[in-house]
Amino acid sequence: MALALQAATYGLGAGGPQERPNTTFNFEGIDAFWAIVSVLESDTEPTGAQWDAFFEAPGYSRLNEEFGREYFMAALQAVFMPSRRDMAEKMVKDYGERGGFLGWYTPLVLEGYQEASDDREWLKRRVEELKTYPYLERAADLALEYLPETEVNDYPAVNFVVFSDSRGYSPMIMGLTGNDDPPASELECLNRQGQDRHWPFVLLMAHESFHLYRGTVQEIEMPESDHADYPVLWTLDQMENEGIGDLINRKRLYYGDGCLAGSESTKEKHREQLAQPATI
Repeated sequence: MALALQAATYGLGAGGPQERPNTTFNFEGIDAFWAIVSVLESDTEPTGAQWDAFFEAPGYSRLNEEFGREYFMAALQAVFMPSRRDMAEKMVKDYGERGGFLGWYTPLVLEGYQEASDDREWLKRRVEELKTYPYLERAADLALEYLPETEVNDYPAVNFVVFSDSRGYSPMIMGLTGNDDPPASELECLNRQGQDRHWPFVLLMAHESFHLYRGTVQEIEMPESDHADYPVLWTLDQMENEGIGDLINRKRLYYGDGCLAGSESTKEKHREQLAQPATI
C-alpha cells in the first residue's frame, strides 16, 4: 500500500533521480539567522521588527512555539553579542538547576551556535550542496523500512535552520550548525560499508522522515498536557517514535561497528541517551 501524502503539503512527486532533487528544501531560515546575527555581532540590540523577521522565518516560527521567544533571544545574545557573552554561563547554570529537558539541552544549543559562528563559510557551502544531492529520496526509503507502507507519492517540505537539533514536524525542520564532514578515517569506514560522506546526514533526515510519515498514518489522541494520563501516554509514544528513529541513524552510526562510534560527536549522542530516563 502506498503512503498517500497530500500533494498540496508535499510538493515533489516521487520518481527517478532529478537534476534538482530537493525542490522542497527551504533555506529562508538560514538567511534569517545570519541577518539577526549580523545585528547582534555589532553589539546592537535588534529592533522588535528585526526579531519578528527572525521568528517568522520558516522553521524558526515552529521552533518558537516549542521553546519560546525569550529562550532563543537569550541564547543568540549569549553567543553572538559581545557585551552579553557572560550570559552563556548563567543560562547553562540556571537551566541546569531547573533540571528537566532544557537542563541538559541548553549547553547543546549554545555549543551549536558557537560551532555555526566558527564554521560559517562551511555552512554557506553546505547550503549549496544540499540543493543537489538526493537526500529525501534516500531518506524516505530508509524511513519506510519501519512502516507498513512501501513507497511515498510525495516528499515533504523541509525548512533548514541554524540549530543543534531537527524535528519531524510538517514541514520538517533540519538543523545545521558546524562542519560535520567526516574525517578521513570515518570516510574510509563509510566507503568500506558502501556509503559516501553524505550517509550520516541521509540517516538523520531518515530519522526525522520516520517521525513525519508515522504521524500521517498513526493517529494518537493525546490528552491535554496537564491531564494525569499525559506523562504515561507521552512516554509510551516517545519510546516507539524516538526508539525506532534512533534505530535508523544512531544505532547504525554511533554504536557497535558504526563508522562514527569513535568520534567526538558520539559522546554527545551517548550523553543525550543517558539523559532520557531523567526526562521520562
